[in-house]
Amino acid sequence: GVCINLLVVSEALTLAFCTATQPNKHTTNTMFTRTFTRVLPRLQVASSAPVRTRPAVFAGAQRMFSAQPAVHPLSTPSMTVKSESEILREIEFNISTADITYENKAFRSTINQLFKKHRPSRHAFFSNLKSASPAVVTNPGFLREFYKRYQAAMHCTRVMVYMAPNLSHPNLRQRKIRVLLDDDAVNGLSHHRQLENMFKKFGAAINPELDTIFGDCEELAKVLDPATSQFVKTVIDLYPKSTGAWCIAEVLSDDWLSSLADSFSPFYPTVFKEQYFDEVFSGHVETQHMLETVGLTEDVLARYPHKLDSTCQHAAQMAQNLDGLWDNLNELVTRPEAFLTR
Repeated sequence: GVCINLLVVSEALTLAFCTATQPNKHTTNTMFTRTFTRVLPRLQVASSAPVRTRPAVFAGAQRMFSAQPAVHPLSTPSMTVKSESEILREIEFNISTADITYENKAFRSTINQLFKKHRPSRHAFFSNLKSASPAVVTNPGFLREFYKRYQAAMHCTRVMVYMAPNLSHPNLRQRKIRVLLDDDAVNGLSHHRQLENMFKKFGAAINPELDTIFGDCEELAKVLDPATSQFVKTVIDLYPKSTGAWCIAEVLSDDWLSSLADSFSPFYPTVFKEQYFDEVFSGHVETQHMLETVGLTEDVLARYPHKLDSTCQHAAQMAQNLDGLWDNLNELVTRPEAFLTR
């Protein structure tokens, strides 16, 4: 326990230092000026729609465009993105290239299969939320309970990613920190606060007391409904075992965030401009995260090829866990009576 706590403290200090030494995100950063279309040179965009851009802040971006060869070569996964609509994107990691290892090919195949099988936007929850009665979706009590369950699920994934194993090499730690910077911004609003602020704007009955539950995940699980509690417990179990669970969560996140924003849009027309969702659409931040976490996992498998099966298994378990989260929220949407306030 002491070793884990020291690791978390060390990475938190590194996170704070990295953020403190970077310019404000609204200013020009000459070190990270490559845009989305350049960050992902091996990302094929199968769409006529223009791809919006934002500054790139990933180690992967520096690595792909570095004039000097890396001392420790890192994985550069390639992926095809197909825009099915203005909202949703279908992704597929390329497995036909000759330069990938057996382990990486097998891992990418697993990720592709899990995306198709567990794609969040196909779940009934999102369509049921979108077609729900305005009297339900705008009710302060319903919004509070929705926020509590969804924020708890997201909170535990943000916490437990600090426990992700096999990332001790300096290059891997740096790449991991770059992803965490987006979630736990030190000089800006964290994703937690962005989500909280958005639901307050919606009219959710959120008070300061509710925020106190979002601490240690073990304690959080004790004050949640049974289904959300089980989600949290599964994340606590999976994330320290491999990067598989974290990886599939990032791969699926662009789809569920896009769907969630779309489902709330009939009731809150400006939802796409909320900070919590904005970078998903304007900066494709979750697409960048999925590339980075897949790349990280492939680097781990290059060092520990015997971990392939367990990593894929953990990814599959996390995908099923997310299905359970949508089941849970769907139950809330279709049977909200106990939480409605007048």
